[in-house]
Amino acid sequence: MTRRLWVAVALASGAVLVLFGSIVGLIPLWGPSLVLAVGGIPAALLLWVTSRIDREVPVVALFGGTVGGVLAAVLGQGLVLGLAWLLLEGPWAVASKATADLPLDQGVIALLTSGWLAFALVDYAIATPIVEEVGKAAGGWLQRPTSRVDAFAVGVAAGVGFATLENLGYATGWHFLFPGWEPIVAGRMLGSAVHPLATALVTLGWWDLRRSEGRSGGGTLILGGMAVHGVWNGSLVAASAVADQFDVTSLGGWGVL
Repeated sequence: MTRRLWVAVALASGAVLVLFGSIVGLIPLWGPSLVLAVGGIPAALLLWVTSRIDREVPVVALFGGTVGGVLAAVLGQGLVLGLAWLLLEGPWAVASKATADLPLDQGVIALLTSGWLAFALVDYAIATPIVEEVGKAAGGWLQRPTSRVDAFAVGVAAGVGFATLENLGYATGWHFLFPGWEPIVAGRMLGSAVHPLATALVTLGWWDLRRSEGRSGGGTLILGGMAVHGVWNGSLVAASAVADQFDVTSLGGWGVL
């Protein structure tokens, strides 16, 4: 293996060991250990991908995607809230009324007619992926890719940068709010590939739209990247809602969005 691949293996292994050590009480999950736990696997993924496609790490895209994604997430909340309100006042209101009279378990009906659940699904599964993927891809594009492979690498780097900062934010936030928060970090690990894959599809699609090269699927790739993000978010919102409604022990799905 190349040196970059060895570093990737070391980072991923270190992240897993630190998390396991914190769960059994051997390693305090704070400071450098926390950074390794939430950032080790995304960093390893970036090193592995760039090594496999024989490209240098796109440092500009790494930081551009981080900043662009965060700015889009913050500034785009108006769009997020507006879209959620429109859907809740329209299609969801009709569906909720129709569902209320169905012969179903009351817990199921409560879930299907929950305005808060509907809002969370619209927010996290539809609006947020659109806003964040646009911001990450735009920030990553500052790297100015010169080939289709470069466009893919730029998207992976932008997604990794944003994912690492988001992982750290969720992990530290939950640390101050709840005990037994290691599952949040574990959940962030499981989702480490979501942001890089989603943004890579978006930047690849954007490249195809701008430099068609005989390809007509650029729009499909962009929508696919947003869908990957949306399906991940939506499944976690739904799982957390079901766990809360039916008193199932939750692993903190809200912290892995």
